Amino acid sequence: DRKTAEAAAMIVEAAKRGAALTASLMALARPDETADCSQPLEIARSAVNLASQIAERVVCLELSCEGQIPPVQISPKGLSQILLELLKNSVEALADRGC
Repeated sequence: DRKTAEAAAMIVEAAKRGAALTASLMALARPDETADCSQPLEIARSAVNLASQIAERVVCLELSCEGQIPPVQISPKGLSQILLELLKNSVEALADRGC
């Protein structure tokens, strides 16, 4: 029936998002030795700003960080991609709940 098909489609979409996130996290676990992100806080700010524009009707996103964040062994693009995916998944989960 229609409800079962919709539920199955949602499960398939969640599995695809989970697989993409897992792949990103696996890449993070094996960082490229030449990749270095010396400004992770700036990358995080940029990701939150972008996600806030997309999610403004669902949730209010805010970044709070005291002090400096040390450099991390990941490319800036990789860090941005992971943060945006996590933010996107969080916003979608809240939207699904009707928050």
